[in-house]
Amino acid sequence: MIVIDASAFLEVLLGSKAGLTIEKMLDDDLLAPDLLDAEVFHQLVRAERRQVLSPIAAADRTRLLREAPIARIRCRELLVAARTFVAAVSGYDALYLALAATMECPLLTTDARLARTATGQFGVAVTHVPTSGR
Repeated sequence: MIVIDASAFLEVLLGSKAGLTIEKMLDDDLLAPDLLDAEVFHQLVRAERRQVLSPIAAADRTRLLREAPIARIRCRELLVAARTFVAAVSGYDALYLALAATMECPLLTTDARLARTATGQFGVAVTHVPTSGR
C-alpha cells in the first residue's frame, strides 16, 4: 500500500517528468484521504485559468482524477490521528500523514518540506520525488 498525496498525483495527471517517475512507483493499493479530489481539482482549475491546460485537457484530467483507482478514505476517520501532526504541518498534510501512519505504509509526495518533516519529526516513511525547481 502507498498513500499518495495531491502534489504527487497532480504530477501524474500532468504527465510531468516527476509524474512519469511517480507512475512507475505506483502499485495496485493506493490510498488517499478523500481530500485528494478537492485539492487536485483545485490545481487543475488553476492550471486551466492560467492557460497551462486547455479546457479539453483540464476536463480530461478531471475525468482521470474521478476514475483513478485510489481508495479514498473519509477525512472524518482521520481527524483524531491527524492532530498528532498539526504542530508541524498544515491540516491538509496532517490528514495524509495520519493515513500513512495509521496504515503503516509510505507517503508518496513531491513536497520536500513535508517529506523532511514526516521522516525527521514523526518517523513516517516517505518517498519524495522532486519536481523541477523544487
